[in-house]
Amino acid sequence: MTLRPALGLLLAAPAVAGTFYVSPAGNDGASGSSPGAAWKTLQHAADVAEAGDTVIVLAGTYTGFNLFTSGAPGAPITFSANPGVPAPNPSVVVNGNNSFTGKDRINLEGASHVVIEGFTVLGSGDPATNRACIRAVTAEDVTVRHCRCDQGGTWGIFTGFVDDMLVEDNEASRSAEEHGIYLSNSGDRPVVRRNVVWGNHSAGLHMNGDLSQGGDGIISEALIERNVLFDNGDGDPAFGPPGGSAINCDGVQDSVIRNNLLWDNHKTGIALYRIDGGGGSTGNLVHSNTIHNAADARWCLSISGGSTGNTVRNNVLLNDHPFRGAIELTSDSLPGISSDFGAVKDRFSLDEVFLSLAQWQVATGQDGQSFVATTAIFTGAAGGDYTLAAGSAAIDAGTAELSPDEDLPGKHRPAGPGFDIGAYEAGACFGVVAAYGAGLGGSGGGVPALSATGCPDIGTAITVHVAGGLGGAAALLLIGGAPDALPKWGGTLLVVPLVPVPLLLDGPAGVSSAGDADLAGAVPDDAALVGVAAFLQVLVADAGAPAGVALSGGLSLEVGGAD
Repeated sequence: MTLRPALGLLLAAPAVAGTFYVSPAGNDGASGSSPGAAWKTLQHAADVAEAGDTVIVLAGTYTGFNLFTSGAPGAPITFSANPGVPAPNPSVVVNGNNSFTGKDRINLEGASHVVIEGFTVLGSGDPATNRACIRAVTAEDVTVRHCRCDQGGTWGIFTGFVDDMLVEDNEASRSAEEHGIYLSNSGDRPVVRRNVVWGNHSAGLHMNGDLSQGGDGIISEALIERNVLFDNGDGDPAFGPPGGSAINCDGVQDSVIRNNLLWDNHKTGIALYRIDGGGGSTGNLVHSNTIHNAADARWCLSISGGSTGNTVRNNVLLNDHPFRGAIELTSDSLPGISSDFGAVKDRFSLDEVFLSLAQWQVATGQDGQSFVATTAIFTGAAGGDYTLAAGSAAIDAGTAELSPDEDLPGKHRPAGPGFDIGAYEAGACFGVVAAYGAGLGGSGGGVPALSATGCPDIGTAITVHVAGGLGGAAALLLIGGAPDALPKWGGTLLVVPLVPVPLLLDGPAGVSSAGDADLAGAVPDDAALVGVAAFLQVLVADAGAPAGVALSGGLSLEVGGAD
């Protein structure tokens, strides 16, 4: 090989991704390649990081940083303050502004393909000295996760013109002048998931396409799910009159807002409208949210400004305000609306005319299956427990249409014969219990059956039930790590057995289908078990079966746990 091609290959070779460290005890002249040779400042790490690099930030208090450099698709630049732990690290604190904007703690300026995770970012609580805890603008594919952003002068997390923004598992609280999370300008496909957003001056989550700033003024295909937002919209009037909504959507289109809990907020719950956006907030799906507004709040759901074609399903819309209630709608947003299966306060508004649910149904043709409810449907709303109480009218009362397959904590829907209304599914599990295969009958044609109560979730109890066998008969519960389909005894062996558990069925001896037994156990509290499955089948000694053995169908138990 000649020198020129060799040099060409060398120059074209991708850089090798590295892992680097930052510590208050470090030195920016060091290699940064180990904790003992750590750099000292976040800004130095940002100045030298390249695509694929990971910067691990060790315990300490830091001035923020500005990043201009982009990662690459599949090879982001990652700044991690708590690697491998899905939570903010209270020992890694950023409480000083970066030197580029001079206003924000962490700033990503045109930096795409970046991950910021695990930081505790503390603002000044004063817009005169601090703007955002974390800011990202004119970029794509940016992730902010597992961070705590408290007391930002203006915002907790702010973005502008960022496509494919992921904001998940953060806490955004007590922003002094405006909002907890603010997605601005025409950045499409944002995902805002599993955040806790509370105590902010105005909106909890504000999305504004803002046509005046360029682009099409539309935020499209957003996914807003499994967030908890409370006590927003009651900020210090010294920083301006509080406004907005817990979830505020100006020019947001073709998006999904589902499985969110909004409680004790002081302005609107969810607002779909147009003021600054390039169009109304149209074509959105608002599904399976629980909204309980404070006594000084506005409406649970407000739709205005030509925000047509929205679908509203399976929401709890309760309001402590003396005369405001569930849904406020203007006639320019009535075309194409489809609203139903809600548990609601008996107060609606059409063009600022108050209506009962019955009057609303007549005036709009909507909410034919919705019903009037109170906070008695919850386990304990006064204490912030918005799970559904036993016997709640919201259980199994929703529709399967467009319903999410998980609830707010991430448990599977439905848990019963129907989908529940609101953000929580009563009796749901993270894990999965499923029957499979066919059994083989014994005396009198009775086929033994396997079922389970409780959840196959880590740290929880579960009981396996045998029913329908021959009364008083000996039985064997087979537990395996894989299913099978082996012809045996005139039926099918459905488990590759690892552990046989002998049982003696209760019930009158020799009576067909009268035998049963329970086997109680518990799933260890070990996250490594999540996704592990066990497969069960019971064999019952029964002379009435073709080969003297009756078989149940199979039962699979897949272990689950919280995200």
